[in-house]
Amino acid sequence: MSGDIKFGTDGWRGVIALDFTFENVRRVARGVAAYITSEERPKLKMYSLWKAPLRSFESGVIIGYDRRFMSDEFAKAFAEELAKYGIPSFLSKEAVPTPAVSYGVISRKAALGVMITASHNPPKYNGVKLKPEYGGPALPEVTSLVEKLLDVDIRPANKPALIEMIDLKSEYVNALKSKVSLSKLRSFSFRIIIDAMYGSGSNLLSEILDSLGIKVEEIHAEINPYFGGMHPEPIPPNTDELSKVILDRKSDVGIVLDGDADRIGAVDEDGIFVNPHQIFALLMKHLIEDRGKRGKIVWTCSLGREPEKLAQLYGVEYCITPVGFKHVCEHILQDGVLLGGEESGGFGYVEHLPERDGSMSALLLIEMMAERKKTMKELVKELYKDFGPYYYRRIDLKLDHKFPSEKLIKLMDTIHDLLREEPAKVEDIDGIKIHFSDESWLLIRPSGTEPLLRLYAQAPSIERLENILLKAKEAVLNV
Repeated sequence: MSGDIKFGTDGWRGVIALDFTFENVRRVARGVAAYITSEERPKLKMYSLWKAPLRSFESGVIIGYDRRFMSDEFAKAFAEELAKYGIPSFLSKEAVPTPAVSYGVISRKAALGVMITASHNPPKYNGVKLKPEYGGPALPEVTSLVEKLLDVDIRPANKPALIEMIDLKSEYVNALKSKVSLSKLRSFSFRIIIDAMYGSGSNLLSEILDSLGIKVEEIHAEINPYFGGMHPEPIPPNTDELSKVILDRKSDVGIVLDGDADRIGAVDEDGIFVNPHQIFALLMKHLIEDRGKRGKIVWTCSLGREPEKLAQLYGVEYCITPVGFKHVCEHILQDGVLLGGEESGGFGYVEHLPERDGSMSALLLIEMMAERKKTMKELVKELYKDFGPYYYRRIDLKLDHKFPSEKLIKLMDTIHDLLREEPAKVEDIDGIKIHFSDESWLLIRPSGTEPLLRLYAQAPSIERLENILLKAKEAVLNV
């Protein structure tokens, strides 16, 4: 039976030693081997309609891993299982960010990439992310086929394939450097602190910046599979220590990466968290105004008003998708995208990778500060000059079981009653998103990776924001 292994918003995740075991990891590897050699694979839309490159199993699989408990051993087991079926593996010599695997798939023209990580999830979790030939997140048609093939009979090869150890990190660092203006970065005059959150992005950004003569300090760079007891997700309260360090050291900006370094957060010189809506909008401004780029912008429905206001200001095409970067990736494959992003702090740049990349996002933000000679606080203030400000907050409510979709409708009705106002618009792109006449909004959706019900809200004032979230929490308790 394959029902106990399901790929969610971004990969399959499970609790280490309970669901995420060597037996199940090898089982997923067998499913991947069956997928790569399947006659159904060439018929997928990404090949037949969207012209993704189709590569045979002889092209091999890139395998990377993060710093979680025994991730390196799980990666080795995955490679060993693929080798049984004649599929070559290129296994990273060290823990690397997820986008390093994606870049490796493209640069080495591999058939697939595999990343052993649970990204931002709590320490007890680990997981598997898949990266097809285009180097982005696996589309639902890919993961569905892998799930379908988990328990099919597949004959071992007469001779096991080779497992080659490779340096994914150096290739990736060189790619990052080639995508930014090193001369502009050298003019960066601000003091910066990097919070690696004990993740696989540790020492990477600091090495790049240090080589350019930028004053940089890094915290939480050591190996700690327990992540210091926090979730390696770049949002408050996980960023509180970075805020304190910024104030204590009198630094100008803080950059924080998640556990596998595909997401970013930021803190300004006052220790104030710069939320993903603001970061995405700043990146839009930098690409369009400073770099002179044009193109379609795509973001998930959990992002706020800022990108929509900017897209309308610039007159660029934009599209809003369900939560999960794989949905953004579909647009990238179909018609090209300048910039794609999601509320979790994951942003991707087609000129770099069709994939979220926290380090690339950080370098572009630093480049923007250097270009404009402004602090992060000044950039955020400037952002709202034409249309702001907006205030945002997300609440994650723990659940004992999956939240039924039919309850979302009842929940929406309860919220209407509690707020005593009718919505201006209701969307069901992913969960239920309620828009109000003052441009406030509330999104309610179950998490795709954890037993959580997420409440996202944005409003023109803090008081309005808190009232919406208060009534939403009250409604959840009453349903």
